[in-house]
Amino acid sequence: YTGDGNRDISFNGKRIILSSQSGPEATIIDVEGSSSAKHRAFVFESNETRDTMINGFTIKGSYLYNNGIVGEGGAVRCDKASPAFFNCIFSENKVYGYPAKGGAVEAVDSEPYFCNCKFMNNTAQDGGAAIYSAGHTVLDNCLILGNSDESLLLTGRGSCIELENCTVTNSTSESYGVYSGPDLSAIVAKSCIFWSNSDSPFNLGTYASAVITFSNVTG
Repeated sequence: YTGDGNRDISFNGKRIILSSQSGPEATIIDVEGSSSAKHRAFVFESNETRDTMINGFTIKGSYLYNNGIVGEGGAVRCDKASPAFFNCIFSENKVYGYPAKGGAVEAVDSEPYFCNCKFMNNTAQDGGAAIYSAGHTVLDNCLILGNSDESLLLTGRGSCIELENCTVTNSTSESYGVYSGPDLSAIVAKSCIFWSNSDSPFNLGTYASAVITFSNVTG
């Protein structure tokens, strides 16, 4: 799926279940973003809840340059919205400029939920190559693999990112697994694997906290 009508989609607060028939390997939304054609896949900014669901897609090729107008979040931007994603693959989405956070997803004052999702080879120039959370983002049984830049998962503004049964591995560049900003942000991980990231698994700012239980953590 490419072109207009398959990108820059707003759900306008509606309780919609968007589901593929054949799963993410066969159902691909290619945003076809570039430096001359800046696009993302979805924007949620109308108080959507977890009754708004996306299931079974690959979302790739988003490209944004943050000039203070476009915002952040390469493939998905949530602003005061909390949609749910199931069985999705976020791949090769990019955000450049400064600040440029959330290569695949940005969540501001939001509580999105991701289950059985994969985040692979996404890029953010200013951190959060996979996800930037300035709310409460939950990941369940997700894979965060091979993303690049300052951190793979980034929290800020007193937010929380919560992981259960997730694997965070094989970051590139000088990347932390999870970076938690200096403003009472928190990381909560249970039954997770943090392996083979270029830098340390965690980087905690002043007043940030991490609660890691029943997890396997290496450099």
